[in-house]
Amino acid sequence: MLFSYYDVRSEVTIGNSVEVTSNQFILPITVNAYEDIKNLRISIPNAMEEKQVKSNLPLNIKLVKNNIGTGSVFEITKFSQNSNVELILTTDKPINDKDIVLVDNGNKIDLKYASDIENPAKKQNKIIITNAVIFALMMGVNTYVSGKRRESQIKALEGKIAVLDETVRIDDEKVKELRKELNNVVIQFEKRNSSNMKSKILLLAKLNDYRKELSFWRDTIRKIIYQLPNGENKAEQLVKIVSKSLKTYQTHEKQENDFESLKVLSKMVRDFDEDDGIGG
Repeated sequence: MLFSYYDVRSEVTIGNSVEVTSNQFILPITVNAYEDIKNLRISIPNAMEEKQVKSNLPLNIKLVKNNIGTGSVFEITKFSQNSNVELILTTDKPINDKDIVLVDNGNKIDLKYASDIENPAKKQNKIIITNAVIFALMMGVNTYVSGKRRESQIKALEGKIAVLDETVRIDDEKVKELRKELNNVVIQFEKRNSSNMKSKILLLAKLNDYRKELSFWRDTIRKIIYQLPNGENKAEQLVKIVSKSLKTYQTHEKQENDFESLKVLSKMVRDFDEDDGIGG
């Protein structure tokens, strides 16, 4: 039923001559009959006899007289519908498949030549090779693009590293400058501190001298007053009156601590000068 909706055409495929033994060749002809084929004629350029045509199915094959040339014309009475027939032509010379002529006598037939039909294995090899070439090209392009991307990333990272190196170098220089400034500040502070200690030592030394002198005159005045009647009491009262008027109460205390402080400070200044090479 399906064939009634389509233009059904049978197929006849002419193969290539193949040498099987010395001076003996065979040429296959395949007939795929999708409907009955009647009185099909095959014209062959070589002179042949009916016995030189073999078939895999029983067929009525007869040699038709040919008044033109030296070739042979065979007529097959009928190919039944849905039959697949293999005809084998045996010759003593090779036949060019394109020299074989098919006379369809009104039958719907498509003629094909095996030489025009690509070998499936060869076609598959072509497909494999083509796919391999395409794959290789794709891999090459992908490798090239990936390489360019990596090169770009490496350049970017190298740029960042260069910036970081420059930043570190600048920071190192800043740190060196800050350390130098800090050292200068420390040196100046130590110099100033040493100077202050020296000034304090001088002041304490002068103060100590003044106290010694004050103590000398106080004792001298006491001795003079002691010679008067009730001189001892008068001497003490006089010293208290003077201290109260001048508010110099500390002059009555012992000044041994100031002298000890003076010795400690002197030693500190001497040690500082020896360690840092600062002259007095």
